[in-house]
Amino acid sequence: MLKRIPCWMLLLAILMAVPNVTCAQETETPDADAAQQETTLLDEVTELLSKGELRDAAALVETRVKEEEEATDPVVAQQAWQLVAASFARIRNNREALRQLQNLLDYQLRIIEDEKVQNRISSTITTLSNIAIGLDRVDDALAAVDRTIEVLEPLCDYEKDSTQTLMRLTGIKMIKGQLLTREGRHEEALEIYTGEYNKLKTLFESDPSDESAAAIFLRAGSVLMRATEDEDLQNDLFLEHQEIVSRRMEESPENMSYAVQYFTSVAFKVNKDLETDPEGCLDLLNEALLVADTVKMENPDAERVLSQYVTALAGMRRRVEGQISANNLLNQPAPELGEGTWINGDALTAEDLRGKVVLLDFWAVWCGPCVEAFPGLKQLHEEYADKGLQIVGVTRYYNFTWDDDEDRPARSADDIEHGEEDEVVRRFKEKYELPWPTLVVDEDSEVNKDFGVTGIPQVVIIDRQGAVRMIKIGTPDDKFESIEALIKELLAADE
Repeated sequence: MLKRIPCWMLLLAILMAVPNVTCAQETETPDADAAQQETTLLDEVTELLSKGELRDAAALVETRVKEEEEATDPVVAQQAWQLVAASFARIRNNREALRQLQNLLDYQLRIIEDEKVQNRISSTITTLSNIAIGLDRVDDALAAVDRTIEVLEPLCDYEKDSTQTLMRLTGIKMIKGQLLTREGRHEEALEIYTGEYNKLKTLFESDPSDESAAAIFLRAGSVLMRATEDEDLQNDLFLEHQEIVSRRMEESPENMSYAVQYFTSVAFKVNKDLETDPEGCLDLLNEALLVADTVKMENPDAERVLSQYVTALAGMRRRVEGQISANNLLNQPAPELGEGTWINGDALTAEDLRGKVVLLDFWAVWCGPCVEAFPGLKQLHEEYADKGLQIVGVTRYYNFTWDDDEDRPARSADDIEHGEEDEVVRRFKEKYELPWPTLVVDEDSEVNKDFGVTGIPQVVIIDRQGAVRMIKIGTPDDKFESIEALIKELLAADE
């Protein structure tokens, strides 16, 4: 079965690789002698595409390049081919779009020493790989990447070359690593990432002031940091990355890319270490937010991007603080659920639940990740409900009504009575076939605070004696395996 990816994503990827003709001519101007010929080629291709004659447009480009390759300007030839591929993608003929991109790549590799070709080959590889993945033809993408590396690598000298060519080669090798990872060939991908990192580190250390060398070295280190499972190496790479980026931020405070790299690395580290070292994560985030206060961008767009990162980091800090609070609950008596409206069952107290293994699911009708967790919860209910597991949903009033046309909840502009919103929760539970009882609490209820809830979904596991044994924030990465393992252990403990 083919792996479908949205057509608009394929089209966007291709169109992003096709610069505006006017802009391209400012930096990649076709030869004067060929200008009229190339204008005619683009005009002819555009006219055929506008009539829906895609195969004629493709044949025109192929014929013109084959018969008049030396006289055909590479800039316009590539633009024409990319437009043809985009047109096939638009009508969901992704096999033909892939074929056109393979033909374009063949052409680019024949004249790879032309800088105008090198400027565009990375975008060709990226788009070709995306389409090949959608067609479940990763082998085709890997073959294209290998051919490109074979042709491009002799043009690079890692010991003294820090040109754009080297940056493109590294980028293409990173794509190969991603494709290998997708195929489950993690060791081969890691070997690529490690090899590039070591080569680029030598290049960077030979001249730390070289901006191009620094950029590609940081990129390679960042990719390796995310790919390796060696925690010591990962920590070393993180510290090295942050040291270099921090120094660059001081030297070039107006360079937004360094700030972005700094903040995204912090976010990666926090997401990785949240459960094992929340206090360390909190220190990292506090430091990052202090750094953010020192970064000032003159460009309004850059300042807006910076503000978005600061908002995201502040949100992560609240999540970490919630994790620390939640950890303080572990092995302690579970707080009372408190007052509220019960949907699909009678009111339950801590005493009612004693003797059972309880899974509390904190969720909301508007929460997509909460919905993604429902299948896993239902599987647990079906497997263990008759063995002593009690799932209890916990949500609160968010002023939602039910949209009958869309058959889903919708936020209301007017104030909604709690009784009406109770019906919304009831219909939502019926839609997703959630059989366990759910408690709906007031907006000012202390239950979320008592259980350390700062983000949803959140799962809390309580043992038969009423003690909190696990708290999981977010959709479980392991598809509920660790949750199920603990439930089985707790159910078996007192049998």
